[in-house]
Amino acid sequence: MRYTTKRKILRYMFWLFLAAMIVLLNIWLIFVVKPVTRLEKDLIELDVSIYSRVYPYENGLIVIDQRDLISFDLKGREQFRVVLPEFDMEASRKGNVTVVWSSTNSQIYNEDGVLILEKPLYTEQSKILFGRTGEDYFALATLEEGQYKARIYDYESNDIDDMLFPSQSILNIGFYGDSGNQLWALLLDSHGTITISKVRTDHPGKSMTGAITIPNQVCYATMPMESMVYVVGTHQIQAYSYTSVLKEEILVYGWTMQDYIPGEGSDIAFLMGTNQTTDYDSPVSALWYIGKDNEQFRLSMPTGIMKAYMSDDYIYAFSTQGINVYEIGKTSRSFQKLSFDIVDVPAVIRGKAIVIQSEEHFYLLPME
Repeated sequence: MRYTTKRKILRYMFWLFLAAMIVLLNIWLIFVVKPVTRLEKDLIELDVSIYSRVYPYENGLIVIDQRDLISFDLKGREQFRVVLPEFDMEASRKGNVTVVWSSTNSQIYNEDGVLILEKPLYTEQSKILFGRTGEDYFALATLEEGQYKARIYDYESNDIDDMLFPSQSILNIGFYGDSGNQLWALLLDSHGTITISKVRTDHPGKSMTGAITIPNQVCYATMPMESMVYVVGTHQIQAYSYTSVLKEEILVYGWTMQDYIPGEGSDIAFLMGTNQTTDYDSPVSALWYIGKDNEQFRLSMPTGIMKAYMSDDYIYAFSTQGINVYEIGKTSRSFQKLSFDIVDVPAVIRGKAIVIQSEEHFYLLPME
C-alpha cells in the first residue's frame, strides 16, 4: 500500500515537472526565440548604414549614406553606388535622372550613376534649398538675398528660366504632364494679415499657365493629375481645374495626410490620420480613407501607431512592435509582430513598397 502511494506521488511529481518545463519552454519561445511573421519574411535588408537618408521615387529608392549615393530598385537590388563630392548632400529622383545638392552645389546623375553635369550656385548670400528633375529639365529652388527663386536648366546646363517669387516662400516644386516638362510650384505668402497658399503652373521658358490662390490655410501637398490639381491643406482637400476653377473640396480640419495613391486619369485616394507631431509624440488614433467617387471609411487605431501607408488593397499601420494590416473597406485587422522594434518608417514608394528602420538596419517591405 505504501509502495503504491509512493509510486503515485512520484508519477504526480513527474507530470508536474513536465508541465512546468512545457510552460518554461513556451515562455522562452515567446520572449527569446521570436517567431518570424509572414511580412517579416518579405523584408529586404538594404546594404546601407543606419546613418543613411532615404529618398523614394516611383520605381525605387535613392539613399545617401554619408558620401555614397546609392540607387535601389523595388526588390532592393543595388543599381549603382557613387561617391559624392561632399558629405550629407540631399537627393531627389524622378524617372531616370537624379539630382543631388548641397547649399552651394548640385549634380545630375543618369540611371547608371554617371555624372551628367555639375551646377554650382555662385551668387553670394544664396543657397540651394532643394532640386527636382523632369524629362528634359531640372529645377533648383534657391534663396537668394532673401528672395525665393526657381532656376530651371536643361541637361546640357543651359538656362531655361529664372522665376522670382517676391514675398513668397517655396514649399515644393515638381514637373508634371505628358511631356514631363511642365512645372508646378507650391508657395506660401505669409507677409500680409492672412496666410495665403498658392499653386502656380508654368511652361518653363515660355509662360505661366495657371495660378490658384487659397486663403486662410497652409497647404502642404500638391498632386497634378490629368485634368485636376489636388491641393491638401490644414483645413481642406481641394480639387481645381487647370483654369483655376474649384471643382471639389472636403473638410479635413484636424487630420493630416498620411499617404495618397494616384489612379487612372484624375482619380486619387487619400489616407488621412488624426493630427500628430512629426516626432511621433502624438500617435495616430484614427485613419480616414477617402477614395475615388467619394468612397470613404474610418478606422480606429490601436495604441502607439506612428505612421500609416497604403497600397491599392491594404492599409499598413506601424507601431514599434509591428504592423497592423487592414484590407481596404474592412475594419478587421491582422497584426504582424516583428522580431525587432521599429524605430521609424521614413518613406514610401507610392503604392509599391515601404521603408522600415530598426535600430541597426533599413528594410524594404514590398506591399501585397
